[in-house]
Amino acid sequence: MSETTSVNIPELESPPIERVELESMLVMNIIKHCRDSFPNVGTIGQLVGIDIDGVLQVSNSFESPAVLENEESAVNKSVSGKARQAHTEATLNRMQYLGAVTGHVGWYQGTYVGDFLNSSFFVDTQYAYQKENPNSIALVYDLSQSCNGSLILRAFQLTPEFMAAYEEKTWTATSLNNHHVSPSNIVRELPVAIHNSHLATCLLHSLSEPSEASSLLSSEAALESMERNLPLTETFSNFDLNLGARHKKNIEHLLDSVDEFHYEQGNVGFHQRQLAREQAKIQQWLTKRKAENATRAAENRPLLPLDEWKRIFKLPAEPRLLDSLLISAQIRQHCSQVDEQSLSFLSKLSGVRNAYTS
Repeated sequence: MSETTSVNIPELESPPIERVELESMLVMNIIKHCRDSFPNVGTIGQLVGIDIDGVLQVSNSFESPAVLENEESAVNKSVSGKARQAHTEATLNRMQYLGAVTGHVGWYQGTYVGDFLNSSFFVDTQYAYQKENPNSIALVYDLSQSCNGSLILRAFQLTPEFMAAYEEKTWTATSLNNHHVSPSNIVRELPVAIHNSHLATCLLHSLSEPSEASSLLSSEAALESMERNLPLTETFSNFDLNLGARHKKNIEHLLDSVDEFHYEQGNVGFHQRQLAREQAKIQQWLTKRKAENATRAAENRPLLPLDEWKRIFKLPAEPRLLDSLLISAQIRQHCSQVDEQSLSFLSKLSGVRNAYTS
């Protein structure tokens, strides 16, 4: 008789995600959901797809219950989280029944002026997703900057350094230094590519622009129509020097983030002053105890322990630096956006100045 041997087959781990591919209909659904829910910036949804050889292919999405304004409390966060989880599981079961792809690969969020790192909701949610699936992503759609033909849709993941620091959940200066966590390496951004499905491509190729009857147009209207269709029609819209409301809102949110950071630094400074006072009291107590031990040594009496200060004095607990870390990262985000907008404005200003001087 031949003996059967069992072979342990190791589970294959997916390689880290290096690129994200989105279908155009998915992007349109995300844009519609976020814009219909505006001004509620707590718009979130779920992403469905599959990762193949370092490429995350996202093919579908669906909406989730919106984030409450008071969801920072533990009770509201627990209730809302359970509701969203039940909604997600029910939707994925229905998609599986229909034979669609049901790989849960992340979530998306609608923001305004790039505000998504100034609260712990983003990192808490993304940590839970990456803990379950390391290749999960977070798509961030910015409503304020996605205008005039531009689309701001970015994909993020938490870095391994931040994941390790989050695992400890102490958020002290020592923990952040040990894990080499700084505002610049909380998240890493992934390149995003948008493509059409084969059916959408066939539809676009089958469409034809309806021809306008020339007899219904007057001569002036026909001339204007011809001028509009000319490929090299002169236009001065590119030299518009108005920064618009986006730049103003970005500056306002930047100043608000700086004020929040200043408030958090005040809490850290208060802790430092308390710690200095307690350490001064401990040092005074140790000096007195050493002098007393010197007297007892001269009298051949037993010495008193020097570590009793741990029972008498209590050092203040070190404050959590998570809020300060996230606000610093948000300030970097706003500064980057102001830099990009100012660079475009300065380029236009230089072109207009050269046109006037020439």
